[in-house]
Order: sequence, then structure tokens, then C-alpha cells
Amino acid sequence: MDQLAQLKDIHLPEQVHQWPIAIGWWILLLVLIAIITVAIKHFLMQRRLTNVKRQAIKQLQAQDELTTEQCVSILKWASIHYFSRQDIAALHGSELANFLASKLDEQYRAEFIKGVEEAFNQYYRHFSIDIYAKDVQQATLLWFQKASLYGKGALPTTETQEANHD
Repeated sequence: MDQLAQLKDIHLPEQVHQWPIAIGWWILLLVLIAIITVAIKHFLMQRRLTNVKRQAIKQLQAQDELTTEQCVSILKWASIHYFSRQDIAALHGSELANFLASKLDEQYRAEFIKGVEEAFNQYYRHFSIDIYAKDVQQATLLWFQKASLYGKGALPTTETQEANHD
């Protein structure tokens, strides 16, 4: 008898499946998802925190000449969002200027104080001509661009804090 005739066909084994994958890949996937989630949350929080700042800068740049009153209103409005309402609402004149200057780096304080101090002191006296308006607008824009609004002493306002104040 022929030995070749007695051979049977070769049977291939079943295809090896890739699922379920090893536990290490699952862990890696979970870590990547966690990192992406944290990054997105951080981005959204930063965006929410800078929203008021962006709106204030947009208001300052929208008009060429704002009055001192408008600049002070914008400064106080934005400051209330970043710092304690009780602290900001009571400040005026040089006290307000010094508080706002304390949120700037040392290199920008003198320029800010120079631009706003006299205008803040004269703010409650009514003059027909606003001679400090341009200086105050430039100093206010400087403050929004350079101030440390999120560091020590800053209290970002949340919806629950706003609800408690109202």
C-alpha cells in the first residue's frame, strides 16, 4: 500500500482571537482615559476662570476712550468675580488702587499706580472734563493683562458662592 494515500489532510487550528486583550492593555487604556479627562477638565476650568477677564479686556479695547467711571466700573466688576465681594465693594480711591496693585508683579505696580491713583482720588469729585480717562484705561488694560487673578488671595466665584451672596 502506498503510504501517501494513507495521509489525511492537514487541519489548520482555529484563528487566535485578539479579544479579550491582556489586563495590561486595559490598565493602559484606563490611564489614558483618566489623563484625557483631567486635561479636558483643567482646560474647561481655566477657560471659565478667564472668561470674565476676557470680557473685561474686550470692553476696554472696544472703545478708544472710556471715562474714568467706566474703567473703575469694569475693574470693580471683574475684581468681584476673582476676589471677596466684601473686600472689593468697600474699597475706593487709593485703597482700591493699592489693592489692585498688590495683585501685579513688582515691575508693573509703579506704572499701574501712576496711571490710576490721581484719577481714583478724584473719582468722586464731579468734573466736566475727564483728564485722566486715557491713563486710567491704559492702566486698567495693563492690570487685566498682568494681574495675578488666580494665586494667593484670589477666590474664583462659583455659582454656589454667588447664590449665597444674593
